[in-house]
Amino acid sequence: MKTLLHRPSTAAVAAVLLCLPMTVLVAMMAVDLEPSIERLRRLLGLSASQPDVFGSVIFIGMFLLLALAFGVVSAPISTSLRLGRGLLAHPVNLLLAVLILAGIFAILGGFIADQLPCWIGVPNCD
Repeated sequence: MKTLLHRPSTAAVAAVLLCLPMTVLVAMMAVDLEPSIERLRRLLGLSASQPDVFGSVIFIGMFLLLALAFGVVSAPISTSLRLGRGLLAHPVNLLLAVLILAGIFAILGGFIADQLPCWIGVPNCD
């Protein structure tokens, strides 16, 4: 059963659109712009005394979008491999898959490097 996402061009566009929120967030952090969470607090009616979990939820959600984008962009590649066409049958999708996977590994590597002192018991690691 072929779906719309098994077409290489549609899968590539969908993957780029799924990666767009994380790309914008990384670009904002690169130029030292911080998104305002206060509007979201007021919209949901939360007080300032409650713990701030929005940043973590947004980051985890965007990370999951990256994983979904990798799955979407790799679907045509796996289909062509099953049909015996080879790995380079869809070079744009392959390039996007490699870039998305590199981004996922960079995020995980940064998280591990940031949290490793806390995991091994270094005092005052925060």
